[in-house]
Amino acid sequence: MKVVCVKSKASADQVPWSADREYVDYSITPGKSYIVYGIGIDKGFLQYLICAEDYTYYPLFVPASMFDAPEGSLPAGLEMTNYGNIEGVCEDSVLSLSAFRTNPYFYDQLTDGDDEDVLRIWNEFKAKVEAYEEG
Repeated sequence: MKVVCVKSKASADQVPWSADREYVDYSITPGKSYIVYGIGIDKGFLQYLICAEDYTYYPLFVPASMFDAPEGSLPAGLEMTNYGNIEGVCEDSVLSLSAFRTNPYFYDQLTDGDDEDVLRIWNEFKAKVEAYEEG
């Protein structure tokens, strides 16, 4: 699925982990399309997993409210991983590659950049999604 950026800054109320700041400025460009590699829910906020302008080797979770999402479909093989519920409400989940489900530390290991297997799994998945989007 591709989404189109409509703004590059999110107010703190859209980014629950940034309580000490007024807003969060992401390295994304309004008007530009981005491929969605996963969809997350964090503290009840919907996020897209994208490769921002400063992408090196791992994607970022960015609030979905910063994008327009034209109709689109997601590639086959995505899996839902639920990291926790509070009073029956799904608070933290990710719809993405199966590694998020099979390894609860996958994203942390990916952002660390030290694990060659984790980087290989991500890069294979990234290439598959990009090929799907290119059609």
